Amino acid sequence: MAGNKKSKVRNWADMYYNILVRIFMTLNFLDVIFVSFVCKSCNAAPCNPIPWETLDLTLLKFNIGNTPRRLTTWSDNKSSERQLKVLKSALRLSCGNLSSLVFHFSLFVNDDHSICAAERTPRLKQLVLPTWNLMTLTGFETAIRNWVGLESLVVAYIDFPFQIMKLVGSYCNISQLKVMCPSKFDVVCTRAIVAYNPKLKILSLQCTTVHKKALVFIMSEMEDLEVLNVSHCTFIDDSERPIYSYGFEQLGESIVAQALRLKEFLVCARQLCDMCAGGVVDEEVSIWHRFEKEIWRKDKVSSLSY
Repeated sequence: MAGNKKSKVRNWADMYYNILVRIFMTLNFLDVIFVSFVCKSCNAAPCNPIPWETLDLTLLKFNIGNTPRRLTTWSDNKSSERQLKVLKSALRLSCGNLSSLVFHFSLFVNDDHSICAAERTPRLKQLVLPTWNLMTLTGFETAIRNWVGLESLVVAYIDFPFQIMKLVGSYCNISQLKVMCPSKFDVVCTRAIVAYNPKLKILSLQCTTVHKKALVFIMSEMEDLEVLNVSHCTFIDDSERPIYSYGFEQLGESIVAQALRLKEFLVCARQLCDMCAGGVVDEEVSIWHRFEKEIWRKDKVSSLSY
C-alpha cells in the first residue's frame, strides 16, 4: 500500500541552489544570518549578490526606552557590540555586493562600525548615517575613502561642515545629499556644501531649521541643482531677534522666484500641512518630534526614502 512506502526525505544541503536563493530573497537580513548556519548550501546561497542590495540595520531591536528629545540618541557598549557583530555577519554574507547601507537611528555609529562597513562594501552607492556623534574625523576619512562610488548620502547633521564636506568631495562624487538637522542649517553649512560638492543635483533639508539666507545662497550658487526639498522646515529670518516661520507663504518673493529655475522645489503650504500647522513651540526641540516614529525615513524625494 502507498501508506507503507517510505517517503524520501531530502536534505537541505541537496536543495537546488537557485531555489535557496529565491527563499533567501524573501527573508530579512537577520533571518538570512540565522539560516546560513543550517548547512553548507544555506551558507553559500546568501552570498549570491541578488538578496544583498540593501542592509537596513533598523531591523535590530533594542530595549532603548524613551528616546531623548534631541539628536544625541542613545547607546551602550553591549548594544554597540551587538550592532557591530551583526554588521560583520551580514557583510560577510553579502561578499561586497551591498549597494545601500542604513544604520540604526537610535544607536550611535562609531569608527569601528563605519570602518568595518567601508572595508567590506566597495560597491556602496547609498549611505544613511542618522546618528554618528561618536565618529571622529579621522575615522570618517578612513571610511569615506573606501566609498569612491558613493552617490547618495544622508546625515543627521554636520558638526564640522567644512571638514566633513571636504572629505566627501575629495573621495566621492555624490549627486544626492540629505541633511536632517534640528539645529540651524545656516550659510556656513551651505558654503561648505557648495565649496566641496558643487555638482549636487538633489538636496533635501526636510524637517530642518533653515536660514533664509542659506536658501538664497544654495539657489544662486548651485547651478547643477535640480531638486530642493524644504518641506516641513522652519525658516529663520536673520535679524537681531530671529523670526521663525513655516510654509511656502513665508519664504518671500525673491526666494520663490529663484526656485522657479529648479525642476522641483518641495515646500509645504502651512494651511495644508498638519506637521507645519502647529508652529514653533520651543527653539531647541521644535523639530525633534518630526524625527520620531521613523519620520526621518520618509522623504518627498523618493530616492531619499528608506
